[in-house]
This record gives sequence, C-alpha cells and structure tokens, in this order.
Amino acid sequence: MFSGIIFGLLYVLSSLVSAEVDPYLVLGISKDADDKTIKSAYRQLSKQYHPDKNPSAEAHQRFIEIGEAYDILSDEQKKLNYDQFGDPNGAGAGGGFHFNDIFDQFFNGHGGNPANQGKRRGQDALIDLQVMLKDFYTGRDLDFSVEMNNICEACEGTGSADGQSHQC
Repeated sequence: MFSGIIFGLLYVLSSLVSAEVDPYLVLGISKDADDKTIKSAYRQLSKQYHPDKNPSAEAHQRFIEIGEAYDILSDEQKKLNYDQFGDPNGAGAGGGFHFNDIFDQFFNGHGGNPANQGKRRGQDALIDLQVMLKDFYTGRDLDFSVEMNNICEACEGTGSADGQSHQC
C-alpha cells in the first residue's frame, strides 16, 4: 500500500513538472503554421507586450512566455521534438532528473541516472552581443565565433587517462 502511495505521488509530481504552456496557443497560431506566420505572430505579440510599452507584471510574464514559445517554434529540432513528444528537448527530457533516480537511490544505494554519470560539463559561456533595436524587432542573423576548450577524449576531462595522478 505504501508503494502505491509513492507511485501515485510520483505520477502527480511528474505531470506537474512536465506541464508547460503550449507554444502554439501562446502565439495564437495553428499547429500547421509556417515559419513566416510564426515569426509574424511573435513580432506582433512581442511588440504588444514589450516591457517598454507595457510595464505591468502580467505583460512582463506574457512577454517571457512569448519569447520562450518563439524559441521552441523557430528552432526546427525543438519544434519537431515538441510536436512529437510535447517537450522541446525530446522524449524523456527533464533537465537530467529522472524519477527512477529516487528508486535507484533507495534500492540500489548509489542513485543517479547512469547517463548523467562520468562526463563532466564545462562552464557556461557568456557572450555579449550588441544588436540594433531595429534588428531586434525585425530579426537579423548574426555570425559570431566562440573559443571553446574541448574535453580530453583520453580521460574525458578527469585529468587521468590510466588511473595515475598526472594531469593531461
């Protein structure tokens, strides 16, 4: 009986975590809208709810939702993932958290998703771009380059390829 309660609670929690606003509804467009329609709806709504034109907290929240919706629908892969799985990150997405981790932790003693173990993630990059206000509203593609530090393939970023204490 106790396990039934836990499973029920986890089911409710998982539905709450994955509950997101439909980007098509946010932009007020149909699911078969083309790129031009998506961009047009985004521009119109972002102008209407922009904090400079509409300073209310509700408008600010709506402006954020509009940007997030456009981010999903303007990216081919995210749009495809959303249309197929209801999540722009694809099936089973959840920011690296899986409810199975809870059971692994209790019953196996070590917990964690095996996919999340081993490889280390680098630091986030912060890039300053100057964009003209006109380009912000009308849209413009910008090319820029970013210097990256690649993780050593031999040791996968651990610093030791053969178990020794030397650094690579």
